[in-house]
Amino acid sequence: INERYRVGVARSSSVTGPYEKLGTPILGNNKTWVGPGHIAIAQVDGLDYMIYHAWPTKADGTRDVSRGRLLLVDRIRWGDDGWPTIAKSGKPSTGLLPGPGIDPDADPSTSR
Repeated sequence: INERYRVGVARSSSVTGPYEKLGTPILGNNKTWVGPGHIAIAQVDGLDYMIYHAWPTKADGTRDVSRGRLLLVDRIRWGDDGWPTIAKSGKPSTGLLPGPGIDPDADPSTSR
């Protein structure tokens, strides 16, 4: 696993195929994270989330192995065409977001 790693997606109406692969990865690198992968999907309150790991990025755009791979969570949104998108941009989120099941408009002092 390195900074060239990405997450792709394929779909089928049957588990045995045939499968249709989306041409471009749905999750790639950005200035903060590289090499996203090894995903799991979770559904919370009817919303889908991708749980995955990525390497923090060094100034030269390569992975910072000194910090290890860190766990990230981003929302999955489904397009009208039935394909998923991640974090609106296809890149890992770079800031803090409300966690799954947390109302984004809630007062943090009253959150669980």
